[in-house]
Amino acid sequence: MSAHDIWLIQRIKTKQRVVTNRDLEQPFSPSIDFHFEMDYMGSSEFEWGALPQALKRMRAATMIDAPKRIKIAGKYVCWFVGPEDEYNIAKALFIDQLGVSDKPISRLKEISYIRHNFVEDEPKASLNGKPLPTNFAKSLGSYNWYDGWWAVDKTFVLLKTKADAETWLRCVKAKKP
Repeated sequence: MSAHDIWLIQRIKTKQRVVTNRDLEQPFSPSIDFHFEMDYMGSSEFEWGALPQALKRMRAATMIDAPKRIKIAGKYVCWFVGPEDEYNIAKALFIDQLGVSDKPISRLKEISYIRHNFVEDEPKASLNGKPLPTNFAKSLGSYNWYDGWWAVDKTFVLLKTKADAETWLRCVKAKKP
């Protein structure tokens, strides 16, 4: 199995919540949907149960004990959650989607926006000598801002923050809600 096989990536956003004292008194919710929202990507695969099946496979897999950091080119960092034997596939996907490799290795059905969330390209065009803004998502309010990417055909997820990766791993390792 190689990174080239990956073709179905689910984009993820962390649900932004205002934490209250009452929330702190509640037990941890092991529901992925409680902590994260999935970006509807318009593919029929998501309508016939691909995500529940992928989550079931994750819960059955032997997951790593703690999220593993992936750092590329000394500055692009994401966190891996999945089985140890898929770490290198995840790293190859991250490198490929950042666009820092000379040869593409993955074919995705939908755009991942990984590069858009990590790399800010120089503006390519200008108007009256002023650079036009890029379409890269660098702020939380941007339409294309994502906090993670779930390789639905595999058994791993890449998340921007260690805290989100820890939450995901805790949900996967918890008893089914």
